[in-house]
Amino acid sequence: MVTDGLMVAVAGPFFDSSVTPKVGVIALCAVMTVVLSRAMPGQAAASIT
Repeated sequence: MVTDGLMVAVAGPFFDSSVTPKVGVIALCAVMTVVLSRAMPGQAAASIT
């Protein structure tokens, strides 16, 4: 969640009045969350939840 929040904060200046940048950032956050969760060892990921 912290990483996703940081990604949105970094992408914030690129937001304008259209929905396209927002959808792109949400999709990027989702992809990065999956990548980071797969990068964690199984036992460490299980202990977080």
